[in-house]
Amino acid sequence: MGISKFWLLAAGGTAALTGMVTVAAGDDADPRLGHAMAPQAIYDTDDRTLIGEAPAEAQELARSVVALVPTTDLQRVGDNYKVWGLTHGEDLGLCTGVAFSDIQSAADCSGVLIGPDLMLTAGHCVPDMVQCQAYNYVLGFEVTDRNPENVVSADQVYSCAGIAHAGGDVLDFTVVRLDRPVTDRPPIALETGPLNGGAPITMIGHPSGLPQVLTDNAQVLAVRPDAYLTNLDAFGGNSGSPVFSAAGRVAGILVSGQSDFEEIQAAGRRCTKPVYYRCDGPRCEGGGEVVVRSDRIGQVSGLLPPNQPVAERP
Repeated sequence: MGISKFWLLAAGGTAALTGMVTVAAGDDADPRLGHAMAPQAIYDTDDRTLIGEAPAEAQELARSVVALVPTTDLQRVGDNYKVWGLTHGEDLGLCTGVAFSDIQSAADCSGVLIGPDLMLTAGHCVPDMVQCQAYNYVLGFEVTDRNPENVVSADQVYSCAGIAHAGGDVLDFTVVRLDRPVTDRPPIALETGPLNGGAPITMIGHPSGLPQVLTDNAQVLAVRPDAYLTNLDAFGGNSGSPVFSAAGRVAGILVSGQSDFEEIQAAGRRCTKPVYYRCDGPRCEGGGEVVVRSDRIGQVSGLLPPNQPVAERP
């Protein structure tokens, strides 16, 4: 299923950096794509939208996006789980008027379903089995008119059965094997080759631990052997977020970027606000946000042998 051009053209805990980062200067993205754990930021304008307000094509893709939520932040209530957490504003001491301040944040990282029981995320989010088992893997962590209180059905909550593949020191990714197959929504195919510079991209994930957010109006700024540099608006919690090509396939996952919040004095108090970086054509202050290429993930993991055809998303 393709994604409509009108919304594509121009993206916590210890692992996801959900806490405040005081900015003095941007952290350079690691072009080698090791386990760089830099936070992320906004480029030019804030192009984030809660998934419940996003186009239908984005909402369909979001069904296969996963929130990595600490097991301690979920409470079983009958056939559902209640997701606990501070609001975004409370968590980071945000200044008045910052977007999404009144919305609860709970996710440490993001991921995407790439097989019936396989979930792809950033390697620094799930570096080992201890961390893998410290998370629940939650589908449908979103704020919509149907779900204003962040309650998720128990059948949308999964646990870690093991680590199927890991990038090690080569690439910053982990493929988690879930405790059971997902049967009510499809996995999303990986792109088998690189995107071109300037290609339009979008991202769905959990910036600063928020419920699902769409980031659009972004593009590939530069193509590296293992990664893309992009101008996606991204934050801690977006680590592992799937980045989609115009064809609706996973082009890669976000792993690092620039410092995302700065502390200022406003209205007689110290508070934090997002950092904005300027872009001039294909160049952005600080270099941009780093996305590990899915074709390289597929090759390193063996999930995607060279020249394997990509199945169309239903």
